[in-house]
Amino acid sequence: MRMDNKLPRPLNEQLGIKLSGWLFEVANKISQSEDIQERLFQFPDLLEDSSFFDEEEKTLVRFVFSRILSLSFITQKHLEEIEEFYEEYNN
Repeated sequence: MRMDNKLPRPLNEQLGIKLSGWLFEVANKISQSEDIQERLFQFPDLLEDSSFFDEEEKTLVRFVFSRILSLSFITQKHLEEIEEFYEEYNN
């Protein structure tokens, strides 16, 4: 984690547009769902019952879903900033 107060360099405009659009869409979907985090918490248990994935794939899917769950909390906490980020790159 950075300890200075310097902001990182600006994003490439195309990346900023894509990233801001994706974050904005994810944040809105999460804020519209009352139980998305509860459902994400249940996913690892459902994965254990599945024979669709081998163990290596299950590990990868668990990792990805843990990041999605983290993202759901981050977007809830920073929804206003995400909206501003979106507007800066898309207006």
